[in-house]
Amino acid sequence: MNRRQRISFLLLTVLLLGGLLLRPDRLGAQVRAESVAFPGYEEMDGAYHGLLAAANGRVYLGLCTHNGRDDAVLLEYDPTGGRTRLAADLGRATGEKGRPVSTR
Repeated sequence: MNRRQRISFLLLTVLLLGGLLLRPDRLGAQVRAESVAFPGYEEMDGAYHGLLAAANGRVYLGLCTHNGRDDAVLLEYDPTGGRTRLAADLGRATGEKGRPVSTR
């Protein structure tokens, strides 16, 4: 499974579980799922548990990389408009931007 497939799978899981577990009244309801690419973040290969379907209808996705060059980011995805924005650059926030920090 490549990076895009893993991220798509994780996003789908959050959308499904977020819609069903957080809203038991919606059990049996139809769920729409989609595969989303995040241009500019192809090197990010770690999402782990960094997904949240928020009450505002947006999906928050924490991504990091194991390449030792890049940092972790928090993205905000709006599924209704199909827009993604950088919510936080954790390398800048921690002062580690550009430093060879390994996330392993």
